[in-house]
Amino acid sequence: MNDISIQTSRSGQDYALFDGIRLNSSYNPLAEAQRLIASEIKGTPSTILISGCTLGYLIEEIQNRYPSVKILCFFFHPILLEYCKKKFTSRFPRSLVVIPSDPSSLDSFISSNLQETDLEGLSIIEWSSSIRVFEEQADALRRVLSQRIREMNGSLMVTKTFGKSWIKNSFKNLYHLDQVVIPQEGVPAVVITGSGPSLTSSLDFLRENRKRLFILALTSSLITLSSYGITPDAAIATDPGFWASFLANPLKDLRIPLFIPLSAAVPPKILHCLPLVLLKQDMFYEQALLSDLPFDFIRIPPAGTVSDTALRLGKKLTSGPLFVAGIDLCYEDIHLHSRPHVFDILDQIHSERRQPLLSRIWKRASDNTERDLPGGSRRSLPFKTYAGWLSRSSDPLSTPVYRLNPSEVVIPGYVPLGNSDAHSILDQHTIMPFQPEDFFTEVPWDHNTRRQKILKVTKAWMEVVEDAISSLASGKDNITLDKTLYNLSYTLCVDDILHLHRLQRLGEHEKIWPLIENILNNLRRIILELRQPYEQR
Repeated sequence: MNDISIQTSRSGQDYALFDGIRLNSSYNPLAEAQRLIASEIKGTPSTILISGCTLGYLIEEIQNRYPSVKILCFFFHPILLEYCKKKFTSRFPRSLVVIPSDPSSLDSFISSNLQETDLEGLSIIEWSSSIRVFEEQADALRRVLSQRIREMNGSLMVTKTFGKSWIKNSFKNLYHLDQVVIPQEGVPAVVITGSGPSLTSSLDFLRENRKRLFILALTSSLITLSSYGITPDAAIATDPGFWASFLANPLKDLRIPLFIPLSAAVPPKILHCLPLVLLKQDMFYEQALLSDLPFDFIRIPPAGTVSDTALRLGKKLTSGPLFVAGIDLCYEDIHLHSRPHVFDILDQIHSERRQPLLSRIWKRASDNTERDLPGGSRRSLPFKTYAGWLSRSSDPLSTPVYRLNPSEVVIPGYVPLGNSDAHSILDQHTIMPFQPEDFFTEVPWDHNTRRQKILKVTKAWMEVVEDAISSLASGKDNITLDKTLYNLSYTLCVDDILHLHRLQRLGEHEKIWPLIENILNNLRRIILELRQPYEQR
């Protein structure tokens, strides 16, 4: 039969069956839903996600208990969805979906309806009978939802940790850079190198085809490449923290172009000695700093990992073969990186009699990972998140991405191949030797103009903040965070913004104004601090 039938329970309420299997209590389905909510929801949620909705008893009870809560409903059968639409009419939640067969559609729905601001106060309820009956659909939802929540949590953590650094780095990089170059499209073939252990298996291919490949190196792979006599044509760095700056140090001896967004952490000595290629990620501070220029930069959306950004950049640079090497997303035994690696010296320095070198490496690998791959390779939760990001960067309709000598981690959309097959790909495309420097053009950009841009942008920000503070002091109760204020607040005071969203959803208006006042005062202090180094220069 494999279909839904609706029956009347002993309490007079409807209950559903699928192929004779009850999806609700045949006695009192509403009381069943009330018990589940009482056991699963603690405190006052701001967003509730229901997996496996049936006849709407959970929705009804949630709306009665939490009138202002945001509800996302996932149905595993279209008849159940249609039943609830008729039952609730105007009170039906706006965010609902029947689990489709295409995971990308499910991912798109979740990305559109579940935001970072929903994470504070998020509750997830699974209707167990639906989960058991529609196991395949439930597993698909779990996978996509877990990936999305990991990504949002990661993004929030990065914003909390580096929000101020993004703007501080942008000002510093804009002020100190000496030489800016613009890349041209049409590079015959690109290979992106990461620092996973498998990189060493691809080094012979890179050396033998050196003049036919444009090598774009993640800074973490520079030491390995250099030790094997390979100088990349360009490097890329995107992270805003200390370790990104540390990994960039080998560049001072290579003198190759460096691709960066303005927010990346780059040592000043690198800024003064290398040609820089700016990537425009369309962050609000970048838009303000890079506006009104007679030239443009490559636009690459922000991503959670430098590998993702490098892949998108590679697709911009070439319409020919695009290879990746050393993007493993897992450990090889206890080793995380290709060797030699810049982090090797740190392990050696901190090794001692009670904690020898291999013990340190083993402990780090075993504490942070699990063996969940068929061959026993280890990977951590961040690696799983990165793999999800990268799988979405590979468009099956575009030029394929070839993954050289890959690890056990399968990334959908990537074509695994060995060195000999990679040779054949180059031959099929008739890739001839070329001069990488021909693809870069230097552009003039006056130093004082850049400094004045920093002062102009921070002045405009301060005026917006001061206007809001004045309005608050005068007793106006209709202050809203406009686009500029919201972007500044989300970048510099993200915890407060998350709390503000929660208060608004719960209708606790008496707590909102003191919080907005605190946000504005913090913004004024931080902007003055960011501006000060450039006022007297």
